[in-house]
Amino acid sequence: SNFQSLIQLALNPEFHLHIKYVEIKYHMLQHQVKKQILQIDYISINENVGDIFINALIPEKFKPLCALLTVYSN
Repeated sequence: SNFQSLIQLALNPEFHLHIKYVEIKYHMLQHQVKKQILQIDYISINENVGDIFINALIPEKFKPLCALLTVYSN
């Protein structure tokens, strides 16, 4: 569960390196947004074309996402 993960995170010093990395990454992104170099937008789950590359999708979800990428399959 999430609570077990949090406990392990708190108890295991090895994970602190990962936390530090995430925090630095977050601050870098925040800096980029503040300087208007980067824009972060919400993407609906129905329009997240990245799902094509990381998830097994049913045809009803796959085909509309392919259309957003202008990729066609027969």
